[in-house]
Amino acid sequence: QCTAEESKKIRRTSYKGVGPGLWFAHEMLRRTGVPQGLICAAHGGTSMTQWSPVRMMDEKTSLYGSLMDSVEATGQPVAGVLWYQGESDANAEAVPQYTDRMKKLVTTLRKDLRQPGLPWLTVQIARFFGNHPPGDDLLWNRIQEQQRLLPRSIKNLAVVAAIDLSMDDGIHISATGHSRLALRLAHEADRLVHGNRREKAPPQLKTISAQKMLKGVPPPIGPAMDVVFKDVAGGLQAPGEPVGFALVNEEGVDQRAIYKTTLHGNTVRLHLLSNYPGAKLCYGIGTVPICNITDARDHSLPVFGPQVVGKHQAYLPFIKQWKVTAPIESALALDRISAPDVDALGVEVRTYGENQFGLEGFVMERPRWIGRQGHCYFAARLELSEPMRLNFLMGYDGPFRLWIDGKSHFINMNGTNPCFADESNKPASLSAGTHLIQVGMDLNHGGAWGFFLRFIRKDVTPAQVKSGVYAKPVYGI
Repeated sequence: QCTAEESKKIRRTSYKGVGPGLWFAHEMLRRTGVPQGLICAAHGGTSMTQWSPVRMMDEKTSLYGSLMDSVEATGQPVAGVLWYQGESDANAEAVPQYTDRMKKLVTTLRKDLRQPGLPWLTVQIARFFGNHPPGDDLLWNRIQEQQRLLPRSIKNLAVVAAIDLSMDDGIHISATGHSRLALRLAHEADRLVHGNRREKAPPQLKTISAQKMLKGVPPPIGPAMDVVFKDVAGGLQAPGEPVGFALVNEEGVDQRAIYKTTLHGNTVRLHLLSNYPGAKLCYGIGTVPICNITDARDHSLPVFGPQVVGKHQAYLPFIKQWKVTAPIESALALDRISAPDVDALGVEVRTYGENQFGLEGFVMERPRWIGRQGHCYFAARLELSEPMRLNFLMGYDGPFRLWIDGKSHFINMNGTNPCFADESNKPASLSAGTHLIQVGMDLNHGGAWGFFLRFIRKDVTPAQVKSGVYAKPVYGI
């Protein structure tokens, strides 16, 4: 779309212009022994709208028309397409249409070239530094997620990740990064174009689940999550500590829940501060994530998410406000006493919010319990507008007991530090009305810190869980 003289001037004066093409061609020549012809039809900063597959006539052109003119000028069939685009579609208008526009472009080009199985290699967009309006991070990730899923709707298309590659400015991958990207594309070209069965597809997300027994790997201390990938060659690896995963809440806010990441073959084990029901898992969240996990071929894990973790359930909030007694010495063990009258013992009302450990809902009494012995008691009330079947979810780091309306409901005298939410559970069917919940903890010679308590409502339909519209207990004191 410019004259030969203008083209020469651009090449002389431009400070940018590096791409993966030449490295890709050299690698494919090495693999096949066949000289490679690259037809550059690229144009920087373009959107899918600008790439609409329309070939304009009457001396007017379009990006698609220019591409077709260049291909036809060679008089040769095309072996495949290398496609790196998507940044300009990370906006509210274009994001919902990205996948459909990609499908239309690929289908039309294959039809116009009379090559219905033309291999198409897409690069998942990388990083974008700088200050952006609120919500731009989410839109960026939605483009990446759609690109990750393109092989499900477009045959003979593969996606390679670039999220871990070094940058030369706020949005462009460096020459060093492009040399690595080129080899990733060459792996896929060898597989899709030349049918090399020794080449696997790039790593792809397979399952996310609670930790399982891994051969030769000791079980984690506390909650953990296993993320399994398929098409991993030679095992997952990282230079230094593996990073890139995040658990986010419904608003997309990182919960800073993953304190350690370990790699075991094709499995990533995420070690968590606590259980986070309802949270969603991401790899490469935001526009400037730090990600460094690859397989032995140097294929990066793809950016994905937010991905729902586990089964949707009707989780209810933690009880955060309680009537609390001071430590009380007792000659009897916690499992041998009756439900206490906390008001008669003397109480204060305490509210437990976020603590210095970032653990929501942790009823922490460590400052008042350290060096003390005896028991401490807590009381709260549930107001139910209708009968409910609740699963009580409890976590504790000392001997623990719970009463419902004065009747013993749960006892564990073996609780030890550290404390994790939802370690224990026990169901209860409660009638409509007000119910008294009492908790007792043994201070464990000053070693206990506190407990968690929340519920899952078990008698609602999947549709109600998804919508969030169902009756919930009202907490009070």
